[in-house]
Amino acid sequence: MNRVFIPILIALLLLSTAGYMNGVSVAANTPPYIVSVELDSDTYYRVYQTITGKVYVGDSETTNPGKLDVVVTITYSGGLTVSFEPTYYSRRQYYLINQPLTAGVPTGPATLTITVTDPDGLSNSTSLQITILDHTQIEELRLEVKDKFSLIKASVTQWVSQGFNLSSIENMIPQIEEQIKTADTLLLSAGDVEGAVNLYEDILSTISDVEYSLQTLIKVYSETLKAKSEAMVAIEAARSIISSFEAQGFDVSQAKEMLDLAIGNYSEGLAAMELEGAPGAQTFFTTAKALAEYAVDLVKSIVSVEVNNMKIMSEAYEKLTMVRAKADQAYSYVTSLNSLGVDVSSSITLLQYVFDSLDAIESQLSPETAASAMDLLDTLLDEIDNAVSMANDVASNHADKLLSLVKNSLNDVAGRFMAPDVSTAKELLGYAQDSIDKGDYVSAIKWLNLALEEIRYLDLKENISSSNVVMGIAIVIATLTVFFLALRIATKKS
Repeated sequence: MNRVFIPILIALLLLSTAGYMNGVSVAANTPPYIVSVELDSDTYYRVYQTITGKVYVGDSETTNPGKLDVVVTITYSGGLTVSFEPTYYSRRQYYLINQPLTAGVPTGPATLTITVTDPDGLSNSTSLQITILDHTQIEELRLEVKDKFSLIKASVTQWVSQGFNLSSIENMIPQIEEQIKTADTLLLSAGDVEGAVNLYEDILSTISDVEYSLQTLIKVYSETLKAKSEAMVAIEAARSIISSFEAQGFDVSQAKEMLDLAIGNYSEGLAAMELEGAPGAQTFFTTAKALAEYAVDLVKSIVSVEVNNMKIMSEAYEKLTMVRAKADQAYSYVTSLNSLGVDVSSSITLLQYVFDSLDAIESQLSPETAASAMDLLDTLLDEIDNAVSMANDVASNHADKLLSLVKNSLNDVAGRFMAPDVSTAKELLGYAQDSIDKGDYVSAIKWLNLALEEIRYLDLKENISSSNVVMGIAIVIATLTVFFLALRIATKKS
C-alpha cells in the first residue's frame, strides 16, 4: 500500500521554539494544520475501486480534531471537480476518505486537495496527485473469460452426451468455475484489480489448455471410431470367407485362430474405448483388422500352399508382430529419454534400422523367405536389446550429472544468509534418487528437472527479497537524515 505523508509540524515547532527563546509568546489564533494524509494508493480503476485514505489534522487551540471542518476536493482530468466532507472517527481521531469512482469519471491524472478550517475561519490545505485508470479493458477480459468458459463447458457436455469419456476435463470444469468466482470476488468485492487480472489471465491459459486437450482427445476418439469400423468390416469378411472354405472341406484352422485373435483384439479395443483417451484402442482395432485380413490371406493360400508352408508363415508373422511390439516399446522408452535431453541418438538410429528391417521382412515375407526371416528376427531382437542397453547407459550418466548439479545448487541456496524453504526441492530430489535406484531414468530425470526449476525459483525469490530489504533500509536512512538536518538548521536559526 502506497501511503503519502505530509509533515508540516516543523514550521510550527520552529515558531514555538523561537518565541520561547526570545521571551515572546506566539499569537493564540493560528491556522489549523494537516498532520498527514494516508492514501491506500496513488492509482485507481474506475468502477472497481474506491479512493480511500485517512486524514489527520490538528489545531493549536483545540485537542479535538472533530471540531475542525475538513473538505476533500477532487479535480479530474478535463476540469470535473467533486467536493465532499470525509467522515470523522473520534476514537481514532482521523477523517476517512471513501469516494467511489463511477464509469463516467474521466481517466488520467487528478488532483486531490484536502482543506481544513477552524471555527475562526482560518484554514490550511494540501494537494496530492493521483491517477484514474480505465476499467473497460478489465471488463472485456472478464467477459472473454466467461464467454470462453461457457463455450468449452458446452462442448464438453456435448461430447460426453455422445459417450466419450472426458472425465479429467469434466473434473476441470468446477475448478475453473471456482477460479472465476474467486477472480470476481477480488475484482468486485475486494477491489484487487491487479490480482483479479492475473487470475483471469491464468484462467484463460487453463481454458486454452483444456481446449487443446479436448481437441486432442476428440481427434483420438474419431480416429479410433474409424479404425473400429474398419476392423469390424474386416472381421465379418474373414468370418464369411473362412466359413465358405471350411464348408468345402479345406483345413482352415489356422485362419480361424487368426480370426479369433482379431476378435480378441477387437474386444480389447472396445474395453479400451471405455477409458478416457481410449488408450491403445486404435492399435487394438488396427491389429484386429490386420489379423482378420491375414486370416483371409491365409485361407486363400491353403488352396495352393502346403500346410507346412502355412504354418511357418503364421509363426513368422506372429514373431514379426512380437518383435515389432518390442521395438515399439523400446522406441517409446528411448524417445522419452530423448525428450528429456538425453543423447540417445545411437539407440534411435539402431531402432530405426530395426523398423526398416521389419518393414522389409514384412513386405517380402513368403513361404520361401519365412525361415530366413525367423533368423533375421532373432538378430533384430538382439539389436533391440542393444539399443535399450545403450540408452540406459547414457541415461544413467545423464541422471548422475543432473543429480550432482541439483545437489550443488540446493546446497548453495540453502547455505545463504536469507535461506528460503528448500523442503520441496529436497523432496523432489528424494523421488529422483528412488527412481535412479530402481533404474527408472525417465522418472528420475523428470524429478531432477522439477527440483532444478524449484531451486531456480527459490533463487530468484531470494534475490528479490534481498533487494527489497536493502531498499527499505536506504529509505529509512534517507528519511532520518533529512529530519535531523532540518532540526539542526532550525536550532542554528534560533
